[in-house]
Amino acid sequence: MYLDKMLEFSDAQSLAATSASAEVVSDDICDLGTGETNAFGTAILPEPGNAGSLIWHTLVSTAHAGGGSAAMIVELITKSAATSMSASGTILDTFTIANATVAGTHYQRPVPMAAMAASDRYMAVLYRGLTDQTDALVVDSWISMDRNLTDSNKGAIQT
Repeated sequence: MYLDKMLEFSDAQSLAATSASAEVVSDDICDLGTGETNAFGTAILPEPGNAGSLIWHTLVSTAHAGGGSAAMIVELITKSAATSMSASGTILDTFTIANATVAGTHYQRPVPMAAMAASDRYMAVLYRGLTDQTDALVVDSWISMDRNLTDSNKGAIQT
């Protein structure tokens, strides 16, 4: 797999009208590549990096504006097939965007590649409604090789 400046999963992805238990897959899914073999016939498994060398970012562009207790669970997942990215995949990491989270809040976490199943080829972000329906939540999510690489130079860092 090749990494460009930003490997984006979500670019201003709207999660408006996501209700409790609803699942929304990121706009983009990363194909980590097929299991090729080297010159000795040994399988080369998709492995984009070691834990800590890749950073998963999620930036809240537009915060939830309504009342209630709307919250969103955000999961970095891998799966062997891209046709049905869902919670049944391998969950590498997860966190919650609370109702009170403000626009500009930036979450960043090391990608724990050791948790990835050997058969997993595809990576995506899964957003799941936790409580009430969201009304205006918009997020960006990407992977970089640098903690300081953001598509916005503002925002509180959450880890």
